[in-house]
Amino acid sequence: MAEISDLDDLLRSDGREADAWACQQLDHSRPIVLIGAGRLGMRLVKSLLRHRFDVVAIADNDPEKCGTEIDGILVSSLAEATGRHGASAQFVVSIFSPGHPFSQLHRQLLELGCKTILPVVTALWSVAEDLLPYYPFHQPSKTLDQRDDIRRAFLLLTDQASRDNFLGHLRLRLRGDFLGQPHWDGESQYFLPELKQIRDEWFVDCGAYNGDTLQRFRNWTCDHFAKVTAFEPDARNVVELLEHLAVLPPEIQRRVKVEPCATGAQSGLASMMGEGSAAALCESGVGIIQVVTLDEALEGRPTFLKLDVEGAELSTLKGAHQILAAKHPALVVAVCVYHRHDDLWKIPLFLAKYMRSDDTVLLRSHEADGLDTVLYVIPKSRLK
Repeated sequence: MAEISDLDDLLRSDGREADAWACQQLDHSRPIVLIGAGRLGMRLVKSLLRHRFDVVAIADNDPEKCGTEIDGILVSSLAEATGRHGASAQFVVSIFSPGHPFSQLHRQLLELGCKTILPVVTALWSVAEDLLPYYPFHQPSKTLDQRDDIRRAFLLLTDQASRDNFLGHLRLRLRGDFLGQPHWDGESQYFLPELKQIRDEWFVDCGAYNGDTLQRFRNWTCDHFAKVTAFEPDARNVVELLEHLAVLPPEIQRRVKVEPCATGAQSGLASMMGEGSAAALCESGVGIIQVVTLDEALEGRPTFLKLDVEGAELSTLKGAHQILAAKHPALVVAVCVYHRHDDLWKIPLFLAKYMRSDDTVLLRSHEADGLDTVLYVIPKSRLK
């Protein structure tokens, strides 16, 4: 069970020494096989080669990728790559994506005879100037420099499970500990078993994607809700969301409003890169989208804010200052805290300014490897 002393032990390291240790996890003198020929794998190949690492092979479980080349390196099956290099090479799992847990690939590679199996963060640390920060990962010093804020955020958490989760995610950031991650539950994301429903629920879905959370919300409420406001900036996602909505009963459609825009701290225009579930705001993307603040976009008092907005969570909360400051007695906030390395502590510290003394603050993992990690702030009236 995680206690404050465990946290202090983890944060005691010197930042420069921690960075030096991190850079040594990938051995420059040994060949490397990358597992995963997706977008991240392709970026890692280029960066590792630029830093004169010896990438001898790329392997993937997808047969359609086998036989292709990335920067002149042939993509093969895992069985073929391990047969050739299992005893000599470092096998780096170059995947960080839902549905592809490191533990599963680690087990598969062990069964195929691999001797050295490393998670993606070890490669990211070795090419930090090229690819970091990346989701929750950064150089360890960037985390250790914020140890006072981390400690304050840890003390906000209500229960033991939350503290265990928090410490596990810190170990992921500081030590690359993928195999020691806490239990995760993908079934209860956003709608925890301890959360009480109300009949006049106004659910605000920031990052509505294609309607997946809307469907789960409907299942949770059995369609007994007041309304849903769904914000989604990606045009393709909006098309899927509207198609999802179009086949629903008219009495459901009337209560769901789709806003094809992003949310942030200020209203205006912004660039966006990526698409699908990974569409995110950025400084130099290819698409221009509308950004709104929740304070300006919502008239009234919502009862449930869900934020999964690919790194714009904190800015979205800043744009909801008036909503949060009103302290609606039924307002639940569920916000993802894994898209940026310091969201784990910055977001709870920001929300602490609006919390009541009897609010419950929970941290839950809903996917492997630190993905889909959600912070919940729940008023007393909404607990079962």
